[in-house]
Amino acid sequence: MSEFLREAAILQPALLKSLQTLHRRANAAIDEAAIADTVLDAREIAAAAEAASGGVGGPQPSGSGALRQRSEPSATSSVNPLRSLQAPDAYSVKPLVELELLALRAAQMLRRRHATERRLSVIVTGLTGVFIGVGLYLALFAEQLAPALILIVGAALAFVLLRWKWRPYRRAARSLHLVDLAEELSSNLRGRLRALEGIPDHPTRHLQQWQAVLELTEPVCDLWA
Repeated sequence: MSEFLREAAILQPALLKSLQTLHRRANAAIDEAAIADTVLDAREIAAAAEAASGGVGGPQPSGSGALRQRSEPSATSSVNPLRSLQAPDAYSVKPLVELELLALRAAQMLRRRHATERRLSVIVTGLTGVFIGVGLYLALFAEQLAPALILIVGAALAFVLLRWKWRPYRRAARSLHLVDLAEELSSNLRGRLRALEGIPDHPTRHLQQWQAVLELTEPVCDLWA
């Protein structure tokens, strides 16, 4: 599920910074919850000890620690279908909503890009066919072999060069792959948000939200320094 975030973060440095900030905020929120639970447990133990001993000297309260995560380096890519993707608000009080909106924006952008590249591919193929057709007409009916050969060979070379440099089918396949990943992420986050809305206790809901953010950003940790 974090595969889309990882792919998008490689392509968009601004997104990588936002994910790093979200990861740090998630760690901080989970640490705060662990400290609050420790203090609450200590108070409950002390109160129970006083009640049991009747005020004669009781046992010492207990304590516990909190887990912390670390982060590492970043990367970039050449062909970038998500160059203009807007990063999520890393300081939002609803980070899962921000990540869902990110996935929806990315899917919409990638679909538009795929449709544009498909149209361009059809246009280029059509123009190549026209030039080859004119060349064949000159060769077969006008008996102008030299211009015909120039047109046919030039059109074929231009088509091969464009396919080699542009790689339309590979780019289309990559765009569709990213669309699938983005839609999978948005669908999963929608389900998580519905589940969180059903939790009546605000502290529990808050903690589970940040645990989900930590789970999503953990696989991306190796991309930042």
